[in-house]
Amino acid sequence: MIRQPPKKPRRTPCCTCCCSTTRVRSPAAKPFIKDHVAYRERHHRDGTFLVSGQTYPTSNGGAIVAHSVARSTIEQITAQDPFVANSAAKCTITTIIPGRVHPGLASVLKPAH
Repeated sequence: MIRQPPKKPRRTPCCTCCCSTTRVRSPAAKPFIKDHVAYRERHHRDGTFLVSGQTYPTSNGGAIVAHSVARSTIEQITAQDPFVANSAAKCTITTIIPGRVHPGLASVLKPAH
């Protein structure tokens, strides 16, 4: 009888990275900046967004790192972004299953529920 190695437990995704790429000229986003900032601040306050900001070069849009939220929920949250809702930007969502985490981040990064 051949012994099979024990199956490794499947890790739960804990980080979701939402990368916004501006698909329309920057002036198309200008009317929605105030609402976009309020949107980001609301989700930082509730603890969903860990980090957000512009990419470099800024012509690539911005990025948001969210955590402890199911992908379906982050899809709903992203759809509410005024830039996305008004077709000034398109988001790509990437879910990350960390292989290694810096000890300073371990208490912040918790599995999605």
